[in-house]
Amino acid sequence: MRLSAGLLVAGFVLTPLAARAQGPSAQPLLLRSIPTAATAPLPTMGGGMSDRSGGKSVYIAGVASALVPGAGQAYVGGGVFTYARGAAYLGLEIYSWMYRSQKNKDGDHQTEAFIQYSERTWDPIKYGTYINENFDNDGNRAIGANVVARYTEVAAQYAGTPPGKLPKAFWDQLAEVEKKAPGSHKVTNYGYANQQYFEMIGKYNQFAPGWDDYNESQEIASPSPHQLDYAAQRRYANDLYALGDHAIKGIFFNHVISAVDAMISARFTQTRVHLSASPTVMPDGHAGQSLHLQIGF
Repeated sequence: MRLSAGLLVAGFVLTPLAARAQGPSAQPLLLRSIPTAATAPLPTMGGGMSDRSGGKSVYIAGVASALVPGAGQAYVGGGVFTYARGAAYLGLEIYSWMYRSQKNKDGDHQTEAFIQYSERTWDPIKYGTYINENFDNDGNRAIGANVVARYTEVAAQYAGTPPGKLPKAFWDQLAEVEKKAPGSHKVTNYGYANQQYFEMIGKYNQFAPGWDDYNESQEIASPSPHQLDYAAQRRYANDLYALGDHAIKGIFFNHVISAVDAMISARFTQTRVHLSASPTVMPDGHAGQSLHLQIGF
């Protein structure tokens, strides 16, 4: 809000009664009176004296809320509404971090659940045996009879072993057999417990023969019910992690909005006073000064 006051100070020609009695030789007394205590000369047009008094620092308020939402509002103060906004920003900050933490924990639990499910229902030995028995060499890499025989031996040796406990010797032999498999995706390119391993066995149907409910009479491109169930479980875990990531975006915007709010609130606590003067001619023809007082909030 801006309040503008123009104070016109005129030169008054005083012709005292006593001067009239002295005759036409008496000269009028020209006075330029300024109703102010200031003794400094008045500034000319285009100049002026400014002062910003009181209030809170805009920069301190902004930085405080940028670091801790609500801190800037507490610094500015000034009323219940300002404190209430600060409390709301701080409350949203705390809730957002708690929400993110909970969603990450939920995601971890769901991840553990689908890993355990895969260990019960997807068998890399069964998958390798299907490839070994149903696919010929791809023509680019010769798979010798000794490799086929060696895998058969290793598969029999570790039959029933959970995937997480299969030794490196098995995975190395499975890698040789996977060279016969169609497609570019190979579980042995990553190894067990790798994120890509758990993604591929549920996402790509070429790994369908490893699921315990896979019907070998069906087309390999058809996923089994357990594969579909596993994929849904894994997708749900990813969704939980995504919700936690969205909370980070909310936290960022909460910091920004709180900082802007605090800066605006601090700005309104400041008062700016500007005083300027310029020459003017009064209606009676005498010179005077025009004072302009501006008060901004």
